[in-house]
Amino acid sequence: MALDNTTDKDLGEKYYEIFSENKRNIILVILFLLVIYFGAIFYKESNKESMLIASDLYQKVQIAENLNEVEGIVKKLKNDYKETAYASRASIFLGNLYMKDKKYEDAISNYIWSSNHAKETAIKSLSHYQLALNYYLIGDYNSAMKESLEIDEQGFKGLKYYLKGDIHVKLNQTNEAIKSFKQAYDFYSDKNDLARVIKTKIDAIGPN
Repeated sequence: MALDNTTDKDLGEKYYEIFSENKRNIILVILFLLVIYFGAIFYKESNKESMLIASDLYQKVQIAENLNEVEGIVKKLKNDYKETAYASRASIFLGNLYMKDKKYEDAISNYIWSSNHAKETAIKSLSHYQLALNYYLIGDYNSAMKESLEIDEQGFKGLKYYLKGDIHVKLNQTNEAIKSFKQAYDFYSDKNDLARVIKTKIDAIGPN
């Protein structure tokens, strides 16, 4: 027992000696870890607050009474809350309004922003689909094809193939058009009445 006490005493003195010799470094390490810990808590709380504010702004976008109001809110989301998922969604929403008014260049600008900042695969794919569709509408078929190839989300594959078929038609690529329409038809055959429309397009082009 006496030996144990002596050992404990020696260990205690050794630890104290180590602490005394490295006190400055140990304190700095402790302070550094505390900064990281409290910084992580602050970031988490700040991020949570940003998400709540961004969510509220996105709801306001959806119920805004005019385009100017939407543009102002979307601008704020892009400038102040671009790291949230709501900013890219709002950008698509604004793009859709421009597209409805046939302001395709403005729509394209918003879809590009969304495709570059989207946090979710589905939103990114939707951005690329809307981009491809707008390029198709203004007759830029090569850009439309390029954007359609960026669509990755499984739920958008049918729309992707359908649009690719239309683009191939415009590019006079008959075989590729039929192939894309058949892929779209297979995707929608058991799910959607769009399959009949696609079948009509395939029949109109002719057998491959």
